[in-house]
Amino acid sequence: MITAEDPHPFSGKDLNESIHTNSLSRAVTKLYSRHKKEFAGPFTLRDIRRTCKTLMGVAGISKEIRDRIQGHAFSDVSSKHYDRYDYFKEKQAALQVWAAWLEAEAKVVR
Repeated sequence: MITAEDPHPFSGKDLNESIHTNSLSRAVTKLYSRHKKEFAGPFTLRDIRRTCKTLMGVAGISKEIRDRIQGHAFSDVSSKHYDRYDYFKEKQAALQVWAAWLEAEAKVVR
């Protein structure tokens, strides 16, 4: 579980350090190049973002919270200039809903 006390959500080989910002992109590129024949077209990290955002909606997570989870900027005056709340609790709750939904869809048995 990710908490407010975690210094970073994804650790590298050293558990006290975050993974490098390019790690996921490199891993996806390597995976795609190994399995190109199995894909209908080029595959990028954007495909993962789009799929996650869509399926979070299917799981019942509001568009506002999905946008906040993905770090989208809100351009209205209130959000831009006055609202400094981090929405951590709301994002955490939504990600727990998302995790439960994924486990149910994947039929994960614990």
